[in-house]
Amino acid sequence: MKSLFVCILFLLMPLADAATVKVLILSGQNNHQWQKTTPLIERFLEESELIDVHVTEAPQVLISSDFEGIDVILSNWNAFPSKSVKDPVTEWSEEARKAYVDFVRNGGGHVVIHAGSTSFYDWEDYFDICLMRWGKNSKNKYTSHGKQHVFPIRIEDPQHPAVNGVENSEFFDELWRNPEIHPDATVLASSFSGEPNGGTQDWEPCVIVGQFGKGRCFSTTLGHGVESLSDPALQKIIVQGVLWTAAR
Repeated sequence: MKSLFVCILFLLMPLADAATVKVLILSGQNNHQWQKTTPLIERFLEESELIDVHVTEAPQVLISSDFEGIDVILSNWNAFPSKSVKDPVTEWSEEARKAYVDFVRNGGGHVVIHAGSTSFYDWEDYFDICLMRWGKNSKNKYTSHGKQHVFPIRIEDPQHPAVNGVENSEFFDELWRNPEIHPDATVLASSFSGEPNGGTQDWEPCVIVGQFGKGRCFSTTLGHGVESLSDPALQKIIVQGVLWTAAR
């Protein structure tokens, strides 16, 4: 009887005092409007009341102690040629690279928004963590996109926590055709590229997940700008993706 009482009491207790997931957003440079999208991402993550957000605009100098207390890295940063900063960063220090890889390998979560993974083509661990990039797909076709437009989204695995409760619908966004996807990644959602000029007339991966060491990884090609990131369905996917990578 005593053990039953203890079990019931445990079930009634708040889970870890409703501890929030601590997210570190990488920002400060991108070939997109990071000055507008990073504050928007920060806002809707915190509005979930499940996530606390910190932002760095200098990921190239991160060290292992910077990840203490952090549960998830979210990348809205890339090294693509950009006019968004005066002196763009093209390399990270070896210490930053090691700290980054060790964080995920040892169980930290990792999330990529849109072009937040398009960097460091000579750094294999980075691709293994980010799961996708602007490059060349398994059919040897190069990544491309047309103008932002409305297109269908199909949920491939509706039971997965990152997309659970999200319906097949239409999104306004930039659609990546032939994205380079990691061979071990799992596709959770796809977007149909039916544009008359340049469309592949096929379903293209747009939400994917994977594993790196003990770390869970989530990436989406969606989220080009403020309009698409303001879509409640995409916000739901990103919030749930963050929570999934944190094993919540």
